[in-house]
Amino acid sequence: MSKAVSIEKNNINELPDPNDPAVIEATEHYFGDIHRANPNITREQWRNYYAPYIYAIQQLKKEKNAVILAHNYMIPPITMCVSDVTGDSLELGRATEREDVQKADIIVSATVRFMAQTTRTMARPEQKVLLPTTGGGCSLAESITPEDVLKIKAANPGLPVMAYANTYVDVRALVDALFTSSNAVDMAIQAAEDWNTDKVIMVPDKYLAENTQDRLNELYEAGKLKRKIEVLTHPGSCEVHERYSREDVQELRAMNPGIVILAHPECPREVLEESDFSGSTSAMIKYVEDQRPEKVALMTECSQGSNIAAANKDMTIVSSTCQMCPHMKEVTIEGIYDALVNERQEITIEGDELHKALTPLTAMQEMMAKRAAAS
Repeated sequence: MSKAVSIEKNNINELPDPNDPAVIEATEHYFGDIHRANPNITREQWRNYYAPYIYAIQQLKKEKNAVILAHNYMIPPITMCVSDVTGDSLELGRATEREDVQKADIIVSATVRFMAQTTRTMARPEQKVLLPTTGGGCSLAESITPEDVLKIKAANPGLPVMAYANTYVDVRALVDALFTSSNAVDMAIQAAEDWNTDKVIMVPDKYLAENTQDRLNELYEAGKLKRKIEVLTHPGSCEVHERYSREDVQELRAMNPGIVILAHPECPREVLEESDFSGSTSAMIKYVEDQRPEKVALMTECSQGSNIAAANKDMTIVSSTCQMCPHMKEVTIEGIYDALVNERQEITIEGDELHKALTPLTAMQEMMAKRAAAS
């Protein structure tokens, strides 16, 4: 076994030698899966660029007792080579309950800012939470402000106001509960029951709200709901998912007979109507693992397809309509290395705001527990 190379603090440019046997031994086995996910990555590029960063990050994690949480939209060299937990926003929030994450001194959130804020909300106070970019914005999170929430509440007294987890903490601090793309339907049902109302407010994603409404209508018409529930919303949207169209799906089917098409519920309603399955990023992964389609296309961010391709050698991922999130792509392998070396871009939330932001998160957990007990 080759001796590990220690990475000293602030030597940001002193990466290990790509030809060091320890680097090669620790990273070479990743190349096949990474190349399958992205054939444009050559062995030379892997050896000279990715491998030294990956090796250095692996060593830094040990030296600094750090873990990395990565969203499904991160590139495969991050999700497959340095991440300790990879998942959707709900899974990454729950990851703070894992023993290895709880024992860490540093949590690197390879995500965008609102997800890093969720981690900060749920992590132990003494843990450092780092976001490896100075940006990490989100068009959806930025589509609603605290002032918008106050206006919505004033116009709809007595109705439950729930915010998508894809919002910032100053918005979350003003709502009754959170929801995710994984549990939006269940949260709408439980909110209607808890507030004894036939109307619920779900902000800010108009497409997710519309698609939740459609599913609620289906359940009501099938006799599976006691009441018909109306979903009120806000005119926000994700700049990635709103680009997909009915024509994209139809073109994919025409060019790829037998293809299975999966769509994220942040896509417009017409996209879901043409697709075979709709669900969160993790629900898409589970669908692929369970159903094993030979050829599949995903109406979501590009790297989701790359990660599925890397993990499924027998599957063809068609990405001709691939849409990339510029904010997710601000997180790079170099940025993660930099964050660990210099421990910067720390996410902080003031005490009162932290408490207020935790309240709707706790409410979501309690409401989902009720749903689970009732089912």
